[in-house]
Amino acid sequence: MGELRDLGEELQVAELRNLADIAAVAADGASVYNTLLASARTLRHAELSDARTEANQVSERMSRPLALLVTGLTLFVLVPFMLRMFGISS
Repeated sequence: MGELRDLGEELQVAELRNLADIAAVAADGASVYNTLLASARTLRHAELSDARTEANQVSERMSRPLALLVTGLTLFVLVPFMLRMFGISS
């Protein structure tokens, strides 16, 4: 189990080090089922939180291009109408 901990330290991945600690406790005969479930739940929630954060950032970045598109389409429709309404012809 030391190799797993060494790999976690080399790659700087805390989850691997935690897994190595859990495996070491399991080698001593302790029940690790609930510990692994809790660890998996924590990792899943962290991953979901990261995904939501990234999705929110992408949504915020898309608001300006969408506003420009709507403004352009509105002008495309309104300018000919306004020109015709005020009697300006080319």
